[in-house]
Amino acid sequence: MPSANEVLNKLFGSPSKVKLIRFFVSNSDNFFSFEEISGRTKIRNDILRKEIFLLSKINFFKSFKKNGAEKWSLNPSFLFLKPLKNLILFSMPVSYDELLDKLKRTGRLKLVILSGVLIQEDNDSKIDIMIVGDNIAKGKVNKILKNIESEIGRELSYALMTAQEFHYRLDIRDKFIREILESSHQKILDRLKIF
Repeated sequence: MPSANEVLNKLFGSPSKVKLIRFFVSNSDNFFSFEEISGRTKIRNDILRKEIFLLSKINFFKSFKKNGAEKWSLNPSFLFLKPLKNLILFSMPVSYDELLDKLKRTGRLKLVILSGVLIQEDNDSKIDIMIVGDNIAKGKVNKILKNIESEIGRELSYALMTAQEFHYRLDIRDKFIREILESSHQKILDRLKIF
């Protein structure tokens, strides 16, 4: 069975268009320059120009020029905005299995909990992902999450801690840990058997 992202790519014609739409839907209140869009989405400049042009023709954007530089934002009056938001925001660009496989390469994982945008909830979650383990390479984790951010169109907040720190914080009923465990979340790995 194809992933949600594969379906969207085929439906919208290209992965770049899906990334661009997801980026603007996730950041609907802001205007972005071409350089900002390119840097955040990691779409090649020639492809990005083409997709911006095509989406502009259907009034997906509103734009303005300041000092000769154009900036774009999501057009709140776009005809299909509400159904498009539902479709884009509630389809994960990466499967949980894929994400876990990537994270396993960063060290000895013990616990991975997803929340917020990664479980398609627009709640006030403190974080989107909590990673607990030993000898975790923070640089590798950052790189993996940056790639996912470019796919989903928004920054991810995460917590990274050792198993010892997690157990300590759990034992003292740390407010941060309690809030994560008591709010909506999805556990994709639990070698600590805390649940």
